[in-house]
Amino acid sequence: MTRRYVSVWFPYLVTDWLTRRQPARAKRPFAVTGTEKGRVFIAEANEPAEAQGVVRGMGLADARALCPQIEALPEETGRGEKLLAAMAEWCIRYTPMVGASSPDGIFLDITGAAHLMGGERALLKDVVTRFRALGYHARASMADTLGCAWAVARYGREKPLIESGQQKEALASLPVAALRLDDETALLLGQLGVRTIRHLYVLPRATLTRRFGKELCLRLDQALGATGEALKLVKEAPVYLERLPAMEGILTAEGILIALEKLLAKLCLRLAVDGKGARAAEFFCYRVDGQVERLRIGTGAPSRNPRHLYRLFRDRLEQIDPGHGIELFTLSAPHVEAMRAEQEDALQGGSDPAQLSELADRLTEKIGPGHVFRALPQASHAPERCVRVTGQLAEKPEADWAEKSRPVRLLTRPEPIEVMAPVPDYPPVLFRHKGKLHRIKRAEGPERIEPEWWIAKGPMRDYYRLEDESGQRYWIFRAGPYAPDNPPHWFLHGFFA
Repeated sequence: MTRRYVSVWFPYLVTDWLTRRQPARAKRPFAVTGTEKGRVFIAEANEPAEAQGVVRGMGLADARALCPQIEALPEETGRGEKLLAAMAEWCIRYTPMVGASSPDGIFLDITGAAHLMGGERALLKDVVTRFRALGYHARASMADTLGCAWAVARYGREKPLIESGQQKEALASLPVAALRLDDETALLLGQLGVRTIRHLYVLPRATLTRRFGKELCLRLDQALGATGEALKLVKEAPVYLERLPAMEGILTAEGILIALEKLLAKLCLRLAVDGKGARAAEFFCYRVDGQVERLRIGTGAPSRNPRHLYRLFRDRLEQIDPGHGIELFTLSAPHVEAMRAEQEDALQGGSDPAQLSELADRLTEKIGPGHVFRALPQASHAPERCVRVTGQLAEKPEADWAEKSRPVRLLTRPEPIEVMAPVPDYPPVLFRHKGKLHRIKRAEGPERIEPEWWIAKGPMRDYYRLEDESGQRYWIFRAGPYAPDNPPHWFLHGFFA
């Protein structure tokens, strides 16, 4: 299948954005300025300013001489990139294959997607019409290559829709700058009389490469389709994506829920056919005013149960603001995992793993991530490394639980204590922790734990299980061997139930 690309160009990207914020600027000349090596220059000028001769790259003083009433606004760093990223994400309504063409355009790979909008011509018209309705000057073109679409959108004056295989004819009359060349190369070609791309067709490639380097021939081949060019996506396109357009703008929560149910049914069916389950799902609502509302959920284990996923989304539905109406819904599963068919109804130990996972997911959505987890044993002798916390219920432990008695509550960091022991190697008879004195009624130990030299160095530890007069049980240790000139240090490490 021949790939088809759309290039959208915004000649007044930032100034259009500023005009949207203050509509009175639309008829006044103004420009966005940048600074380079102490020189203030015009980074972008709006249409009324350009009509009076103000162009990009011109010094601000020269611009004021041509247009004394021009309003100069300092450039906000990264504003153009943020706008392009937002516009590219908005265009995911047409295709998930969208990339930014810095500094003033975006690319869409609409291969196999044009029929969803009534054909290529209707899709191209819809893209331009919507952006213009949002207040942006926009020009667009469609072709078999990124380079050709880019060139026609900016320099073409005839038809924007280039039929498949017609790149050479469409590019012939365009200036050489349409090949995305740097200013110096384009200027030098013009001085040599090479002003249009058709002049390059007849020149020997070896001569062009020797005189201008590889970049010129590479750009020409990319535009003609002789050399491939990858589209850098602003967002990785999910394999599992479903979309549902609305005939009229959806304003009610009931309408949103109906759309969500339909999308979940289609998505979960695809997952079941492929033997997959979703670990995360994203629900996007594209409003008629250009805003995008989104919800994201995560699951503790792979799931393709539409009722369970529906409940997770439903609990957060109030976060969606339909504005003046939602015209398109999409649902994707960006993170999926293999899932066995019996996983949802297998009974283990009298409990349903799928139900347990779904309960954990609902709790996580209500109280937030990081609060629902399970502890798994790890192969380590060190108490602080023998347990690992995870939020994935389906994850398997890498070791068995130790048979030795361990505290229910382990301190994150051992706390120093003062100890009195009749003999250095004997259990203590009392200890003081945070100013409180504890008299020992029973004691067991020691249990020696050597440091794991391949992970971290440290002294050996002798652990004791103690019970005070009130019945509270503690786990303490002595760090380091006893020596008259170097007494050991004692620490409290945990509490038994």
